[in-house]
Amino acid sequence: MLNTIILQGRLCGSPELKCTMDNKYVTRFTIASERSGCKNKTTDFISCIAWRENAEEICRLYRSGDMVTVIGSLHQRQYMTKQGYKKTEYNIVVNEVHYCSGKHNITGSQLDAIQNPDKHVQIKDFDEVEI
Repeated sequence: MLNTIILQGRLCGSPELKCTMDNKYVTRFTIASERSGCKNKTTDFISCIAWRENAEEICRLYRSGDMVTVIGSLHQRQYMTKQGYKKTEYNIVVNEVHYCSGKHNITGSQLDAIQNPDKHVQIKDFDEVEI
């Protein structure tokens, strides 16, 4: 079966790097992406999550307002709220991020990393990580 998603949009806020209790880096961020083919301009806000080296690189290179292309897979998580309601959450688990354009000035090292995609870290196996 195929579960691959490719999105393009602007980052809503700068990603923040966090560390789990078992010392795995993670970042969550949102992408604002316009729907194509709609008569009225409609924007979707899509939650994304990246792990390990990918999370570190995203936090180091990208800022709020940057236009990026995200390649990943759709993951669903169900949980219970404190009030006892069952909730479902959908996230894009990010395998790759590519820089399209930005609204900020980037440094030489950031530009080098962005322009050399072979330096981008691709994470293939997320099965062992609980989201």
